Amino acid sequence: MNRRTWLASTAVALFFASGCVRVETTTVSVRDPQQVEVLAGGARVSLPAQGPTSAPVSTGRFAQWLSLRPYEIDVDRKPGGALALRCDACGDAGWMPNRTGAVREDTLLDANGALATTWSRSVTSDASWTRVDYDRCMMESSIGSPPTSICDVHARLALLVPASDVVRVEKRSVPVRPLGWGALAVGVGLLAVSTFVLASSDIGSFGQRAPWGFGIALPALALTGWGAWLTFAPATDEVTVR
Repeated sequence: MNRRTWLASTAVALFFASGCVRVETTTVSVRDPQQVEVLAGGARVSLPAQGPTSAPVSTGRFAQWLSLRPYEIDVDRKPGGALALRCDACGDAGWMPNRTGAVREDTLLDANGALATTWSRSVTSDASWTRVDYDRCMMESSIGSPPTSICDVHARLALLVPASDVVRVEKRSVPVRPLGWGALAVGVGLLAVSTFVLASSDIGSFGQRAPWGFGIALPALALTGWGAWLTFAPATDEVTVR
């Protein structure tokens, strides 16, 4: 593969990669929150449409010093139909050196009919229902060096919305900014190296330096442009109103 073909292949690869390194989220809004049902463990949760009322969705244990503390996660139906996860044991958990956060209550559906935003891949629809899956973390810790976050208490469930109750679906796509920052930094660094190679007479004649300098500069320019696009490209929104 000659240099021109390699450079063209790199540019094409970066162009198509730009469409793959995006974070896509979806927010569903409903007309009547009381029509939204809860699915946990593969079965519908028995939860009256009118609150206040609650039902358990999962149980388990989390580490608290030298013991394992039991917990129960409930889903609360509030007046007006709003839904929220509640873990009293998580909220009451004491301090631990590696614990980075604990949540007592996590709203999934507010009184205005807006479901909590989630990954677009977690939203599926057919002619009868729209299903929104959630994997919420009620307690998290960090381990290792550098620290890595892990979830100690998961809440996995889905909200089922009748198709006739969906009034708005908003999809948002945002480039992965941290990847753009990294690509931009590497590209600028390579451009600095190529400039040094082309300008330094100690390395050899310009004819000897040029293949190396331009060989570094051309992919560096492509990488810098790609990183700049990921860093500064605006988010895109797609709204469907029913």
